[in-house]
Amino acid sequence: MEMLLGSFYLIVIGCVIVSMAVLILKGRRTGYNRFWAGCQACTILWCFSQLLLLLGRTVAQQRIAYLIGNSGICFIGCLWLMFAYSYSSPSHKLPKWWPVLATISVFHLLCMATNPLHHLYYSEFAWRQVVHGLFFYTNVIYSYICVVTGAVMLCLSEEINRDKNSGRAKGMIALAAVVPLVMNLIQLSGILPSSYDITALGFGVSTILVLLATIRYRFLDVNILAFESIIHALADGVAVFVADKMTYSNPAFWEILQRKEQQMSREDWETLLGELPDQMGDRIPHLEIQTYEPGDKMTIYVLKDVSEYYALLKKEKELSVSREQYALARDRNRIAQQVHDTTGHTLVMIQSLLKLALLEGGREHIEQARVLAQSGLKELRESINQLREEEKAPLITQAIMQLTGQVKEIEVEVTVQGEDAEKYSYLTRVIYDTLRETITNCLKYADAHRLEVVVRFLPDKLELMMADDGIGCGRIAENNGLRGIRERIEAANGTVRFLSGEGEGFMTRVILPLT
Repeated sequence: MEMLLGSFYLIVIGCVIVSMAVLILKGRRTGYNRFWAGCQACTILWCFSQLLLLLGRTVAQQRIAYLIGNSGICFIGCLWLMFAYSYSSPSHKLPKWWPVLATISVFHLLCMATNPLHHLYYSEFAWRQVVHGLFFYTNVIYSYICVVTGAVMLCLSEEINRDKNSGRAKGMIALAAVVPLVMNLIQLSGILPSSYDITALGFGVSTILVLLATIRYRFLDVNILAFESIIHALADGVAVFVADKMTYSNPAFWEILQRKEQQMSREDWETLLGELPDQMGDRIPHLEIQTYEPGDKMTIYVLKDVSEYYALLKKEKELSVSREQYALARDRNRIAQQVHDTTGHTLVMIQSLLKLALLEGGREHIEQARVLAQSGLKELRESINQLREEEKAPLITQAIMQLTGQVKEIEVEVTVQGEDAEKYSYLTRVIYDTLRETITNCLKYADAHRLEVVVRFLPDKLELMMADDGIGCGRIAENNGLRGIRERIEAANGTVRFLSGEGEGFMTRVILPLT
């Protein structure tokens, strides 16, 4: 029995550690996430104390194990309630009465630690023979009230009810609150002939249930898909507001605003928008703010510092005038002269042959005119094709702008990071064909309203990311279109990755090393 319980405690501790890792690595740094991490830490302490009891052999060792376990027991209800209130509150701030909760938890822990002086927490404390006292039961009642109240707050909160899967999420949270209470009642009733507390296992199960709700229904604002890593590296500032709170912001957002990262409500953001002209001075004309409202009370703000863009644009225009436009004008004049000479000569000769045919009535002259017209058309076609080849964009950014500018059905946003140069030009056809196929797939299958295109020019490679806001798919099948993209990229010694999820759009990420 002891070996089985020990295995359960180890499994629960492992699952809780995984849950904490997911929360720390992927979750937002918010107050309610910190309180939930505190609940998880209390569960680990509680389960660890039970492992110590399994290994202990003396009353002193038992006392140490109980002290460690009660460090979690006395605070887990308090932290759960503060987490639930902070998560459910529109301002996501602590209640004014939180010191009362903390004081009650500290009081019960001190009562346990000083129990040998008064015996009010445990009226009897012998080896494997512990009798609960008055303050033990007040702590149980207090914890019950905190857990049930917190579960009710979460189930009634707008954060859960706004989601289409709110029923399932609320069911998991309610079950997470019920499981430890039921196990504690079983423990106190004496149904199981064991001197070890199985309630800790109940809170471990609760942690796992909340982790499932987090991953499946985004309960704690955990970003599971790889979009976050892409947005995190963008030079444009991005901030996402859901209802009245900011749920995500990348470093560039705060860098452009010249502020330290902080929690911000929608009201705080609107106040800041009114103060920006005074705070940023002559920089405000170079700040562009775009707003997107995809629905579900979500608003996305994108901040663009366009001062560098204007500088690059001016530089590119100057270079274009001094080098590219001169060469283009020279070649067009040559081609125009060629077209003129070919057309003029051919028309004059045809006119002469037709006159002879009219005067002499011979079919021979008509046949000669036909052959000459066919030859002239061929030369004219070759000249026009040569002109078109000259008009093709030699740089990747020009090819992308040329292609995306033809799309009218959906909005296409292009972001360029780094500086385009001729050393990337041999990849223009690969990028052009990949983007063209992606746009085709987006228009045919995605049911999207917007396509984001990000191209990054790095010293040793080129990166291309294309993401739409369409319906996405649960399983990606690489048919002709996607298979063609993969073959094309791999033929250029690059790598491609496709990412999607039901209702989460479709993303293609390409990396092409320079050779």
